Amino acid sequence: MDGDFLQSFTRMVAESARQRLDSWGAAELAGSISLERPAASDHGDLSLNLAMAAAAKAHRSPRELAVELLSDLQDDPDLSRACRTM
Repeated sequence: MDGDFLQSFTRMVAESARQRLDSWGAAELAGSISLERPAASDHGDLSLNLAMAAAAKAHRSPRELAVELLSDLQDDPDLSRACRTM
């Protein structure tokens, strides 16, 4: 996965996540999204910092937020298409 693709994919995730972040009271986090390769390969291909970053502001558990965010991202047709090309 090259750097240009990762930057483009990160922008797509940020755009897709904006509405959810706003509903959590954490809209300002859209500009600080970080997609990275996890240290342990058994943790997946990429990790996203949003649920952890928004948990305190939303007064909810990161896991609960991650489930909501994952559902939103999976429903985004552009992200789904991009994931299939990885």
